[in-house]
Amino acid sequence: MRASPLFPRTAEAPAGQWLLVNGLGCIASGTAAGGRVHPGLAALGLPGPSGVHAHALRSLDTRAIVESRTYALDPLETDAVVHSVSRAEIESFTPEPAWVYRAGASRVSRRLFLLHDQAALVAVLSHVDGPEFRVVVAPIFAPAPRDSGDEAASPLTQSIPGRLRVTSAAGGLTVWHDGAFLPTRAWQAAEAAEAPVPGTVAGFIEATLGPGGCLHIVIAADEALLRRLAEAGRLGTPPPRTLRGCVETIEAGERAVREAARRRDLAGARETAREARTARNAEPSTATSPLADDDPWVPRFARALEWDARLPGVPACGSEATRLLRQVRALVTLRRHEAARATLLEYGQLVRDGLVPSSLAGGTPRYDDPEPSLWLVLATELFARRTGELEFVGKALFPALEQVIDRFRAGASLGIRLGDDGLLQSDKGGEHGAIARADLNALWYSAQAALGQLAKALGNRQSGAFYVAWARE
Repeated sequence: MRASPLFPRTAEAPAGQWLLVNGLGCIASGTAAGGRVHPGLAALGLPGPSGVHAHALRSLDTRAIVESRTYALDPLETDAVVHSVSRAEIESFTPEPAWVYRAGASRVSRRLFLLHDQAALVAVLSHVDGPEFRVVVAPIFAPAPRDSGDEAASPLTQSIPGRLRVTSAAGGLTVWHDGAFLPTRAWQAAEAAEAPVPGTVAGFIEATLGPGGCLHIVIAADEALLRRLAEAGRLGTPPPRTLRGCVETIEAGERAVREAARRRDLAGARETAREARTARNAEPSTATSPLADDDPWVPRFARALEWDARLPGVPACGSEATRLLRQVRALVTLRRHEAARATLLEYGQLVRDGLVPSSLAGGTPRYDDPEPSLWLVLATELFARRTGELEFVGKALFPALEQVIDRFRAGASLGIRLGDDGLLQSDKGGEHGAIARADLNALWYSAQAALGQLAKALGNRQSGAFYVAWARE
């Protein structure tokens, strides 16, 4: 089992983007400005069997019609020229994500959230103030799977009041709404092939919002989502009779899950900070007192680590294994020991000839990067030192770690060998001959030193002395 958080994660991503992930590997992403930028951003991405995300829902193209004038909440650069559409002004944005837009004399809010344990995205559009307006939402889906002919198969398989079922290239999606659905006569391309977000649109969800009015949209892979939530008691007793009541109950439950997770992460970060300071001030006269609840750096520390412990599959630098094994450090600091243990055990069992697989795409390990092997050593030593689970590490992981160091010293595959100066050299230097990468050798030094300390903690003092001496070379 691969480690993953049990609750949604939210953070501001680089370049004004937002990103949501949940414990199932679903992602939702976009820009703070609301505009559609490139196909790498999706309103809802579902993990496929190989772990690669399929962008089932490309966008929720939203417009507000106020006093006969149309305002785009998700503008394209061509909208104003081709469609005489004005751009709604963003008054505020928070990375939940939630927006407040100014559209003429009215203000409209929009917020999105993922369910922590379901492949489901919820969108809520609300009237904030000003005259009533009409809101129109066009879900843009991934292109439908093609049959043997040239035309795409019709993805719309069911449309009843308040719900429609869609089949896209990423699988089936069910859309619940409490507006009116206006289908197009035929599925049509939402954008040209070269447009930022190509996809298909089945129609438009429309509602008129006055004071206190809201439009709720729930998009899920499970067509029985609401029934299953009701059976699990997550919609209250008795369950609400309206979609608005269901969404409000679901949102309250998700807020409670996120708040419990935030408190847990904060407690974990605070306890780690206490331990670190106590270790540096061992004398009773200088030992730290418990950190105050209002220490401003501790919540920031917890949020940073929470983001570092995000789900696998989210776009990031480096191989999948390198990302996951680096994330073990954040998991340990936040006291999510079970998730950290699962990650270490999964990769420790896959060590072959001193190498850890860089990815498990399609269920087939790929051994094409030396870095994950060294990160496995570093992450395991930290886990053992912080948790005290020496028996587990000694039996389940230590032999694999020794194999990593010993095989690298003997000459690992991938063109890596040990030079006379004790540095790892790569034969991929081309015309420059063998090269010693600084980043790889920093990991090499740290891994040998870490294994030396771990061996001593396990009672293997002689082996530990050798590893430390090799690091000092």
